Amino acid sequence: MYALKYSADAEQISEHQQESRQKAAQPLGKILVDAGHILPEQLRFALEQQYISGAPLGEVLIENSFISETTLACALARQWSVETVNLKIFGPEIELMINMDPKDCAQIGCIPWRRMDRVPVLVVSDPNRIEAAKTACGFENCDVTIALSTRTQILTTIERFFGREFETKACESCPDHLSARNWNVKRGMIVGLVIIFSAILTAITLPKIFFWGLFSWILLVNGATGLFRLCLVAARFWPEKSTVDDRPDVIALDRHRALPRVSIMIGLLNEDLVLPQLLKHLANLDYPKELLQVILLLEEGDKVTQTHLASITPAREFDVVIVPKGALKTKPRALNYGLNFARGEIIGILDAEDRPNRDQIKDVIKALHNAPPDVACVQGVLDFYNARRNWLTRCFTIEYSIWFRVLLKGMQRLGLPIPLGGTTVYFRRKILDEVGAWDAHNVTEDADLGMRLSRHGYRTEVMQSVTMEEANGQALSWVKQRSRWIKGYMVTWATHMQNPVALFKDLGLSGFLTFQLLLLGGVSSYLSIPLLWGLWIGVFGFDLQLNLGGTELLWQFAFYSMLFGQFIMLSVAISALYKRDKITLIPWIFTLPIYWPIGAFAGFKALYEVFFAPYYWDKTKHGHQSDQTTEKDTSPSELIEAENSPASVIA
Repeated sequence: MYALKYSADAEQISEHQQESRQKAAQPLGKILVDAGHILPEQLRFALEQQYISGAPLGEVLIENSFISETTLACALARQWSVETVNLKIFGPEIELMINMDPKDCAQIGCIPWRRMDRVPVLVVSDPNRIEAAKTACGFENCDVTIALSTRTQILTTIERFFGREFETKACESCPDHLSARNWNVKRGMIVGLVIIFSAILTAITLPKIFFWGLFSWILLVNGATGLFRLCLVAARFWPEKSTVDDRPDVIALDRHRALPRVSIMIGLLNEDLVLPQLLKHLANLDYPKELLQVILLLEEGDKVTQTHLASITPAREFDVVIVPKGALKTKPRALNYGLNFARGEIIGILDAEDRPNRDQIKDVIKALHNAPPDVACVQGVLDFYNARRNWLTRCFTIEYSIWFRVLLKGMQRLGLPIPLGGTTVYFRRKILDEVGAWDAHNVTEDADLGMRLSRHGYRTEVMQSVTMEEANGQALSWVKQRSRWIKGYMVTWATHMQNPVALFKDLGLSGFLTFQLLLLGGVSSYLSIPLLWGLWIGVFGFDLQLNLGGTELLWQFAFYSMLFGQFIMLSVAISALYKRDKITLIPWIFTLPIYWPIGAFAGFKALYEVFFAPYYWDKTKHGHQSDQTTEKDTSPSELIEAENSPASVIA
């Protein structure tokens, strides 16, 4: 076998020798054209794309479906005067992989293979990254030779040998003191039973003390939440120091610098119904294909999605990563596993049913490029393409509008910690690695990660780019999804409150209070709904005969306090919907007092599971609403126009 030898001593390879070899080698494009693999016009197109993106020519040709990975490997082998290796047939020697970093090797595309004349041979997919490959393989101080193979073969080989190690680390990447993995399920069951028994016993033996203690807490949470929402609405009118550049074309104006590579990860589990539409919308993203890595994360046992995916001919290339079976089956575990194969400087997360704005990646690049270094990620706006399907989807849309168009913007302007959404969020890769990525044991990994970023001194900014999703329009499915969110809020609160002093120091007073209001306050609101409904029934003339005592003044205070909370909530909802595309939903706001009580079922389901099944992921089934919807679907670009329209000034 012929291989190119690289010495550990840089002086042994003179600049003259390197220049001579480079001059002797033919350009990659000429090799491919002469061999008849591409046409001259295809080469010209690829060179133009390479000028725009700065990516290697071979990647441009592959992503535009001009050549295959095998063709590129053979052409590079000819250009560099080395041999190719079929790793499917000739696997690596295990003892050579002892000192390699499998994660770095996966991202670079390299693996130690064999020894020839006692010199290690490294198999690489890109000969221009030999120095990085030597370091990743553990041979930075050694002489090595190289051979070529495809990136797919290299990654498949790495995953075969290190898949179980990746899976273990995916469950443990989050720092131990900030992870929910130490949650003792047996102890949780005991604690849960003790709490339930104590509450029942107190309610029976000391009903007045139990009621007034509970009622006082509800009034406190209700009043604090109302004031908090009022402050967030007011914050929308404050001058905003935006760090996002409004230049029209980031690619045209940033040719003097290399555009970043972006990796989008999408967790899939039994998503055969929405998969075709997902791939269509991913292919529609306007960003150089060679710089946009799409990673589809499939569970090992999910034969439904795997089979359906194999039958689809996609419009663009994507990477498929099979997440091996483990004790956990959660989205954050899959994301941590997929992170080993993500090559981007920016890591994006989308959901299976998402339809991102065509210019979303450009918006992300502009936002992060112009943001201060302490901005760790940007969060996009979520909206629904089936908002008018039924009453439940209308209320769901109103709720999301309140959250993404009012509350999150207010929190950003006030510099408060933001619990992230599970989709349309894009991270700086280095910061994501620094904080330990996702907690695989937390079923609301997004909210938890947002709080951990804040604890590390980083911020989140909200960008206008819109992603359309499918609103959950089935009551049982809605309860299951909401119970997972509430359970995650409970787990996140309990995890971070293991050391409240440290949490206070990390977040400061305003951040600490925000943490309590969003998580503990949110959970309390759902769990208190039955009691509040009972009180409202009493207000309207139905005597509950509870004989709870209390002065008339106290009851009036409680009544007007709850009325104040409802008024604030309705005002925030109107503010969120006062736009051309959502104004028709305003009448449905007045049905929200009926919508929220459904959350009580989810709240008590979550309370049960947090003690008895804290890691159980209640999967939401997507695809109930097809693309051929009878309602008028509003495109992301129309939503952004509506956001900036004169009609939206009041909001």
